[in-house]
Amino acid sequence: MSDARLLPPGSCDCHSHLYPSADAFPIRAGQHHEPNADTADYLAVCASLGVDRHVLVQGKAYPDRRSLLHGMAGLGSDRARGIVFFDEAPTANDLETLRASGVCGFRFLFRPGEPFDMAPVRAGAELAAAMDGHVIVQAEGAELAARYAGLLALPCPVVVDHIARLPRGAGLDEAATRALLGFLDDGGWVKLAAPYNVTADGRPDFTPLSALVRALVDAGPRRLVWGLNFPHPNLAPQDKPDERATLRSLIDLLDPTEIQQIFVENPRLLYKFE
Repeated sequence: MSDARLLPPGSCDCHSHLYPSADAFPIRAGQHHEPNADTADYLAVCASLGVDRHVLVQGKAYPDRRSLLHGMAGLGSDRARGIVFFDEAPTANDLETLRASGVCGFRFLFRPGEPFDMAPVRAGAELAAAMDGHVIVQAEGAELAARYAGLLALPCPVVVDHIARLPRGAGLDEAATRALLGFLDDGGWVKLAAPYNVTADGRPDFTPLSALVRALVDAGPRRLVWGLNFPHPNLAPQDKPDERATLRSLIDLLDPTEIQQIFVENPRLLYKFE
C-alpha cells in the first residue's frame, strides 16, 4: 500500500462526528462546538487516510438529530450511514424517514458513574431489528462486563464502542478483558477506536494494546470494525492525535487479510453498503 493511502479501497470509518456552523445547529447547553470539524475538514482527513465510507454518530453536543442528518446528506447516501440517540421511541413515520436517510441504528451512552439501564437499550434494539439495523453501546468496561449476556440476547447486532472502554492498561487476564473477548467470541461486535481511553498513559496509539488487538482479532475477526472518532471531542485542542500515526499504529498490527476484513468487509455487511 502506498504512503499516500493507508487503507484499501472501500474502507469505512465507523465512528465520527461533524460540527457544522453553530449558528445553523445550536449546541446543547453545557457542551462545546468543535472548530475545524465540518464536512470539508472531515473529508480532508479521510482522503489523507484512504477512507471512502463513513458512519456518522450523533454526539452529545447536539440536542436533536438535525445536524447529523445534515452531515449525512452532505456526504451522500451511497457512502454515508448514521447512528442516532434513542432519546425517545421514534414513531413508524420517524423510523421510515430515518431509514430512508441512511440511519441504521441507535446509540446508547452511559457516562462514568451513570447506571446502565437495559430497558431503553432493549426497546431500541427491538426497533433497530425492525429496520434491519443495530445498536451501539458505550459504557465503562467494568460496567459492560456485567451486561454482555443481556446485550447478546437482544434481537439485533450490538456494537460496543471504543474497545469497550476497558480499564486503562488492562491486561488479558483481567475480568473486564476476558468478558469482552467472550462477548466477541459469542457474537458481539467491537469497535476499535479511541485507544487513548484504554492505554495506560492515554497515548493515542494502538501499539501498547498490541496483545489486546491480537486477542480481539483471534476471538472475532468478522465482528471488528474501526472508528476514527473525529474530531476527538473529549480531547483538548493540544491533545488531538495525529490521525495518520494512530491509524498506522493499528494497521501495523494486522496482516493484509485482516485489514481488508476489518476496514472493508465487516462494515460493508454491518452497515449494508453496496
